[in-house]
Amino acid sequence: RFLAVLRDVVTEAETLHSRITEDEDGPWQVVDPSIECPISFLDLANEPDAERVAEAWMDADATAPVDLQHGSSSSGRRSSTTVV
Repeated sequence: RFLAVLRDVVTEAETLHSRITEDEDGPWQVVDPSIECPISFLDLANEPDAERVAEAWMDADATAPVDLQHGSSSSGRRSSTTVV
């Protein structure tokens, strides 16, 4: 149930479905519902140093380059919500 509600929240958040485009008047934001925002679930229940592993994973995800024009990161994700 929690993941279903979280998916609804992510789907409704326009900022997660935005891209930046530019024309002769300059840059502007477009809300594009076709941009996907996957929810990642990382199970660290059996990880001896779960906090360190989670922080390293989140740091790597947060610093991944994002292509603002096409609405995706270099890994193919626009954004992700992680449930740990």
